Amino acid sequence: MRIRALAMALAALLLAGCGGLATSGPVEPGLEVGSSDPLDLRVVFPGPVAGAGQESIVRGFIRAGGASDGVYDNARKFLTSQTSEVWNPDETLVLLAGDEAPSATLLNPATVKVTAAAAGTIDTDGRYTAAAPGATVSATFGVTSVGGEWRIEVLPEGMGRWISRSDVTRLVQPYSVHYVSTSVRSVVPDVRWFPLDKLATRLA
Repeated sequence: MRIRALAMALAALLLAGCGGLATSGPVEPGLEVGSSDPLDLRVVFPGPVAGAGQESIVRGFIRAGGASDGVYDNARKFLTSQTSEVWNPDETLVLLAGDEAPSATLLNPATVKVTAAAAGTIDTDGRYTAAAPGATVSATFGVTSVGGEWRIEVLPEGMGRWISRSDVTRLVQPYSVHYVSTSVRSVVPDVRWFPLDKLATRLA
C-alpha cells in the first residue's frame, strides 16, 4: 500500500513539473503556429514551360506568385537557384487594379520591363497604401539563360508578389491589431493586411 501511494505521489509530482515553465537553460524553438482558419481552396499555378521566351518567364513568375499554398515552389522555378534563395515572397505586395497579365517589354535580351495598373501596395508590416486613380506600377527584371532556358536572375528591389484584383480577397485580408493606449484604459485598433497562410504567426 505504501509503495502504491509513493508511486502516485511521484507521478503527481512529475505531472506538476511538466506543467510549469522552465526558469533556466537555453531558449528552444517551438512548433510553428499555423492558421486557425485553414484555406479550403488551394490554388497553384504552373511553372515554366520549355522554350518560353523572356517575357513569358517574367509574366509566369508574377502569375505563379498568386498561389495560396504559402510555399511558391512553382514561382521559384522561374528564378535562378541563387535568386530563388534570396527572394522573399513577403516583401512588398503590389495589388493590381485588374486581372489581365501585366504588359511585358523586352528592353534587351537580358532585361524585361513589366507594367500594370495598380490599386495599392502592402508593406512587410501589413500597412496598405492606396494608389492614385489611374496609377501604374512598373518593374524591371534581369534574365539569363540557364541550360538553354530563360530564368530570372535579377529581381526589382523589394519585390514580393504582384496580386491580381480577383486574387486579393483569396490571398490577403484586413485585420485589426490592437495596442494598449498610454493615456486611457483602452486599446487602439490598427488595421493591417496580411496573407492568409500562416496567419496566426503573422498576426503575432
